[in-house]
Amino acid sequence: MSPLNILKPALSDDSTLAELNKFFLSATPFPHLVIDDFFSPEFYSRLTNEMLDFYQANQQSGHRFNTEVEKNKWGSRDLPLPECLKISEALFRSEKFLSILERITSLKNLTVTSNINSGGYSFHHVMEAGSYLGPHTDHTMDMWDRENPRYHVANIITYTAPQWNANWGGGTVLYSKSGVENIVEYRPNRALIFLHTPTSVHGTQVVSLSSKTPRSSLYYDFYSMQKEPYLGVIKRDFPLVNSPHRFFLTSRQAYLKRENWRYIYMHLSHYKNHVGGRIRDVLSRK
Repeated sequence: MSPLNILKPALSDDSTLAELNKFFLSATPFPHLVIDDFFSPEFYSRLTNEMLDFYQANQQSGHRFNTEVEKNKWGSRDLPLPECLKISEALFRSEKFLSILERITSLKNLTVTSNINSGGYSFHHVMEAGSYLGPHTDHTMDMWDRENPRYHVANIITYTAPQWNANWGGGTVLYSKSGVENIVEYRPNRALIFLHTPTSVHGTQVVSLSSKTPRSSLYYDFYSMQKEPYLGVIKRDFPLVNSPHRFFLTSRQAYLKRENWRYIYMHLSHYKNHVGGRIRDVLSRK
């Protein structure tokens, strides 16, 4: 099966891509876009079945997160992947899809990390009833290519449960400085594409205890080797530096709990590199 054959046909149309680009750039709190019926019906049916079987067979392996802001979440890292997930990976790596994504986002020279689903990263996630992913920003650089720094500029999340009820929650929450600004409802075969920057704070709604099926998703991040990767998309007001994930807990006291100490490290690493980047930016303009 050709990777491009599993994609919504309209995404090959120039006028459609131009219209999607307008929606993407004008969205708030940061550029993003929702695409329904993202995969072909035939592939989506196969995908959901294989992913559910894969999860049920590997619940005790992979990686499970269970803290205040990464509650009851499972990831597929370091596991051999079923055929359907290899096909989806081939799609997101393909030059044709990267070209489509560049048309939608106005980003240039996009690529995917060389190391999918290992070394701490999972691209297949499952969240059971009662699970929650708190507000956070992702890592800023491709960790697998230090000699050729690539900046993390875009994410795509595809919702892959076979069925879902809106009352079960699980939507993706987009935050502005003042708090929640937008919630993208979780719907089967929906894709969310959004611009990633150190200020693109996002998370999920709590998955209701009444949900009858796990919240399943595929996640990919995209990188650019452009010297100014956001040029023509947003006005950059942050330095281009290496920074880890940052989770935002509900209170200062929460960071002092032993199980949350690693979140302090994430913030300290971010601010250390951020300040150094600001200083270099100032000196480079003199």
